[in-house]
Amino acid sequence: MKEIHIDIETYCEASLKDCGVRKYVEDPSFEILLVSYAIEDGEVKQADLANGDRMPTELLTALLDPDYEKIAHNATFERTALSKWLHQHPGAYRRFDENGMMDPGEWHCTMVRAFSLGIPGSLEKAGEWLGIPADKKKMSEGKRLIQKYCVPGRNGKRHYPEPSIPGVPNDWDTFKLYNRQDVEAERAIMREEDRYPLPPMRERDLYRTDQRINDRGVGIDIQMAKSVNAFVAEHTERLLEQGRKASGLENPQSLKKAKQWLATKGINIISLSKGALDDLITESNDDDVISYLKARKELGKTSVTKYEAMERAAVWHQDQECYRLHGTLQFDGAIRTGRWAGRIVQVQNLPRNTLDQIAFARDLALQGDWDWLETCYGKPMDTLSQLIRTAFIPKPGCKFVVADYSQIECRVAAWITGEAYKVKAFAEGKDIYKETAAKIFGKKAEDITHDERARGKVAELAGAYGGGIGAYKRFGADKMGLTDNEIQALVDSWRNNNPEIVRFWRICEDAFKRAIRNPGSVQMITRGSHPITVFIHKDSLFMRLPSGRFIAYKGIRISDDGDGNEGIEYLDTMEGKNAFIYTRTYGGKIFENLIQSTARDCLGEVLIRLDEAGYKTVFHVHDECINEVPIDKAEEDERKIVDIMRLKGCAWCEGLPLDADSYICEFYKKD
Repeated sequence: MKEIHIDIETYCEASLKDCGVRKYVEDPSFEILLVSYAIEDGEVKQADLANGDRMPTELLTALLDPDYEKIAHNATFERTALSKWLHQHPGAYRRFDENGMMDPGEWHCTMVRAFSLGIPGSLEKAGEWLGIPADKKKMSEGKRLIQKYCVPGRNGKRHYPEPSIPGVPNDWDTFKLYNRQDVEAERAIMREEDRYPLPPMRERDLYRTDQRINDRGVGIDIQMAKSVNAFVAEHTERLLEQGRKASGLENPQSLKKAKQWLATKGINIISLSKGALDDLITESNDDDVISYLKARKELGKTSVTKYEAMERAAVWHQDQECYRLHGTLQFDGAIRTGRWAGRIVQVQNLPRNTLDQIAFARDLALQGDWDWLETCYGKPMDTLSQLIRTAFIPKPGCKFVVADYSQIECRVAAWITGEAYKVKAFAEGKDIYKETAAKIFGKKAEDITHDERARGKVAELAGAYGGGIGAYKRFGADKMGLTDNEIQALVDSWRNNNPEIVRFWRICEDAFKRAIRNPGSVQMITRGSHPITVFIHKDSLFMRLPSGRFIAYKGIRISDDGDGNEGIEYLDTMEGKNAFIYTRTYGGKIFENLIQSTARDCLGEVLIRLDEAGYKTVFHVHDECINEVPIDKAEEDERKIVDIMRLKGCAWCEGLPLDADSYICEFYKKD
């Protein structure tokens, strides 16, 4: 395919960060200011639309031509913005897909490619990691100009471009230069990315499917979101007043002031996390302290802010008679596994719902009957947190079919390692937690008690990646009343009964070390028609998965902890900061990356197949996909969707005993 590299600058009164690109381009104030592009390695050309230039015919022709690959950094933005522009100029373009967008299969995103290489997604950081130095002064100046021309000023007024005067440079001329330079930078990044192992073509199909899912969006009950947001605003103020009255603090949410005030009460604390608050409330005899801490705990229900994001980002679709939320999933956003990251509403970490009569609770929230909601369900913020899922709704005339892989990581781990008893148990449809407990307690699976099965479940969830006592506690072993010695016995028993998985941790670690010591060699983890291999290329280690996809470890090396203990470490981003640190890894963690990545590839194959079969996936969460289906076909479609999830005929996962659970619902929930 021929290449065209594109970068645009836009103006809008809406916040791109807060509302997402779809709501951003639908805002009446949205406007494309500048567009720069280059065909192949040709010169960068530019159109100053803000000053009356026409969209170049050469660019429009390339956008129309499926033989042109359209390339951008964060291509979703360019594709969505240009699709909107083309809708506003209907004579320019006629090739929209069913979502009213340019076909994402014709686009390549250098940001997504950066994620797949284990490096940051921002243009400047991706360039730095790939050895393309950034001019910090110019970057700073570019950000200033974006603040000047692309968003309203602090006074709410817009800065318009200054007229160009020959020989007299101004900010607008400099901004145009930056726009052209971004095309040069993006092209250089792509050229450098192409020097690394390329993903299989199926990844391109998956990217297209992912973009279609994001373009389609998911229905939002906007009335419910507005009702909850109005209540939360009032309830928050009541809680703040309760905190002020109890503590005398002007800002009862200030952590520093709270610690100082609690110290005057003889309470010296380091943290005010949920667990710490629970302990303090239980232990205190001071009414003011208890009142303050209860208010602070209730104020800490940050998950309810998802309703604000829904209201802020939802887009009205007249043709479907519903509001829809777009762009909730970032393809390859989870570096190291390629799983999706949540955006806008963060669907990957929705609170679980355990409410009885959830439809009744939802109706109370929808109607704003807060007194009755609190009477029936207790603290309203906790109830509303559990109801977040139910604000996702199908369009009129449809229901959701929710299909979820059953214990997929455990299945993949057993399949890859050849842990025979588990593969057999899954193939025969047995309860793996009972089977695990039976091994631990030396009993028949049918004789395992409820409590014994619970221990088997904890062992299965915590043990597969080398977890010890701490990991078992994170899955609730201590809350079962088990002592550290009893937990350690559980750890030892699980490992003794899963020798192939335990052996595989060492196989993974040894293969990594051999590859690091022998650049240019290919080290085998497994053999067969779809082997797992590792090798060094340039400054990174690549692990080839059964699907043919690679995951990358940037700057990997063998290290010594100072006590003679040899380890493996690689460069990773420091969470929340633009800094890089070396992170240690080990066999169990490498195995975790391998299993979660392979589970991701299973879901990815399912999403492609569902799309090819005509099903409308609206979003997905971990190993679960949510599909919008007509009411009169819901039961038939449910059976077909579950059958697709078994991935029959998928060569690379032959023999993997996949299975899925499913249910039909009128709003999203955990069954």
